Amino acid sequence: MDESIVPNSSVGLIHESNVCLGRVTVWASCQMEFEVANIETEKMILWKYREGLRGC
Repeated sequence: MDESIVPNSSVGLIHESNVCLGRVTVWASCQMEFEVANIETEKMILWKYREGLRGC
């Protein structure tokens, strides 16, 4: 795939423990979203969204 035609490409990471599932996504537009959810209850424990990341 030619990444130059993707309007806002991203990279992500998923981490799973025995209790929680976490995900971080960073977009080429210098935005970032991260979240952590309890696997058993599916309740969101943490959610953050940031714009204007440094070094982007």
